Amino acid sequence: MMLEELRTLLERHARADGTTAIEHVLVGREESQAPHASMTGTVMALIAQGAKRLALGDYVYEYRAGQYLVASVDLPVTGHFTKATAERPALGFGLRLLDQPSARSVSPTANSPMSQKPCSGSGRITESRSGWTTWRS
Repeated sequence: MMLEELRTLLERHARADGTTAIEHVLVGREESQAPHASMTGTVMALIAQGAKRLALGDYVYEYRAGQYLVASVDLPVTGHFTKATAERPALGFGLRLLDQPSARSVSPTANSPMSQKPCSGSGRITESRSGWTTWRS
């Protein structure tokens, strides 16, 4: 799927509260650039249009259209969209990640077919001591 197709789908399905009919899937549309404080939750967040900046203590993370961020632990952040207007709102997709106890219950066992397949992919991974991992393609 091309980024433009994803933008069209996100624009069509965005709700004011960010929720969707699918549990743990979020779709966001934001016109404001006002900063706000929040907890990250454990989430993979993809920006399809616009750009966002998050601050965690002294660390600042920026990601824009086509880039995504993975928060593996729930952390307090201050964030704002740096490219979002009424004419061209920021659009994003989020997937809430399972917490560690739940993730263990669905992890592959040593003899399962999933454990036999190697993982592959491409992109740039940046890790910090704060527990954040940023993945960029």
